[in-house]
Amino acid sequence: MKSSLFVVLIVFASCASAQLPEGSQHWDPISFEGKRIAESGARHTHIRPISPFIESEVVTFTRDSILTDTTKGKWRGFIRPVIDAQAGGSAGPSPGFSSFGSGGFSAAAAYRDRFYVRSNMQAGWLFFPDHLEIERIERGVITGIGPAHELGNAHYAPYLTGAAGMRMGEHFNLEIGHDKHFWGNGYRSLVLSHHAAPYTYGRLTTRFWKVKYTNLWTSMRHNMDPRNNGEVRIKYMTLHALSMQVSRRVNVTLYESIVWQGQDTLNRRGFEPAYLNPLIFYRPVEFAQGSADNVLLGAEISVDVYPGATAYAQFYFDEIQIGELRRALGWWGNKFAIQLGVKSFGVFADSLGLQSEFNIVRPFTYTHGSVVQTYGHFNQSLAHPLGANFIEWVNRARYYRNEWAFQGTFIFAQAGRNEEGLNLGGDVFTNDRGPWRQYGNKMLQGEPNTLLFLDAEAARKLGTHGLWGFVRVGGRALINRTGSPADAWVLFGIRTDLVRPYRDF
Repeated sequence: MKSSLFVVLIVFASCASAQLPEGSQHWDPISFEGKRIAESGARHTHIRPISPFIESEVVTFTRDSILTDTTKGKWRGFIRPVIDAQAGGSAGPSPGFSSFGSGGFSAAAAYRDRFYVRSNMQAGWLFFPDHLEIERIERGVITGIGPAHELGNAHYAPYLTGAAGMRMGEHFNLEIGHDKHFWGNGYRSLVLSHHAAPYTYGRLTTRFWKVKYTNLWTSMRHNMDPRNNGEVRIKYMTLHALSMQVSRRVNVTLYESIVWQGQDTLNRRGFEPAYLNPLIFYRPVEFAQGSADNVLLGAEISVDVYPGATAYAQFYFDEIQIGELRRALGWWGNKFAIQLGVKSFGVFADSLGLQSEFNIVRPFTYTHGSVVQTYGHFNQSLAHPLGANFIEWVNRARYYRNEWAFQGTFIFAQAGRNEEGLNLGGDVFTNDRGPWRQYGNKMLQGEPNTLLFLDAEAARKLGTHGLWGFVRVGGRALINRTGSPADAWVLFGIRTDLVRPYRDF
């Protein structure tokens, strides 16, 4: 295991209402908080963060405040500490004592029901299992945080999250900030997840009738040579999500996204004004301009099959030709991703949450002829941590009893990776100009990798201020031709109830 310095910077202050935005609001659907939100009658909560004010049926369950949580006149705000400290031992290629600690503050303020602001500040030491240290070396980033920089024998990564927004009339909310977004009902998302570093964005949310329509405009980065502090290129992505509550039990959502680079060998494009239009389809605009931008389309459906239980499916299409699918000759250009899952809370026991999910992503999905225009940010996938050319089965459980909380995760995955200089569709950040072959491609082609991940945690609430003490045990094994490198860990610590980046891959 390795240690790295994790530096988090802070932004802002400003304004909002009785609804206070807090962080990226990534509540766990198989937790008490997820159950309360579901029982409140909230809709469209799979598009997160929620938009304050115009999503009035969503109750923002803010955590207990240690410092202050106050209302004064037309203002309301809070500031509370952020703590995550753990230490323990590990067994693996680099066994020994490991530690991880970060501390800081989370704050938000609101003025009436019109303006709001939120921000986060953290700083500390970050502990790395060996597989995350390999990721840092290969990608030049700390998973879910950002680019890593050397500081003596350690590494640090500036980290900044925050947002400010305003309600515009009864149906619109405009927000600008630097944070992450999560689109989907699953534990993973094949459209937009929390895996990559935060990014700068503008967001327009529209709510009317049974519809939520989200426009997201972002500025992102790509490092041309992350191992050697290479040139960083600017790229942009805009996305649409149209969520409709078809009935009391059924929700259908359509997705569209487009990625382009700010500058190529011919010209400096910058942000494309044509993509600012919130009511367009990106593909016709791309054709009209004669550009080679990266357009993806998707859909999702969720069905409440039983009170407290939801089945869901998500599909994302990078490129697909029905004729080639019918021929079934393994054309490389049929690039798509599929997610199927079910989740529940309180169905089998009042305090038990369960989730099982299956993800499959075809070879070459999310790639592009220009590596800058791949579906990623700072050399990490914007969707699934495993990128492309894999199958994954995720199983999770959470159980609460009095002041105790227990959770466990088991993941099985198989992936095919590029080998011997051949582009077999296993790396999102390899351009797709030279696929291994046009036809005869199949799932999991390339170097076979099998991943087993197991993690269990027992935690107890300490007092009434959202502070938890916990113990974690877990292990990870990656089986391939070069051997079976494995990590195992036992950790003890305290933390506030925070969302942490994906580290289970």
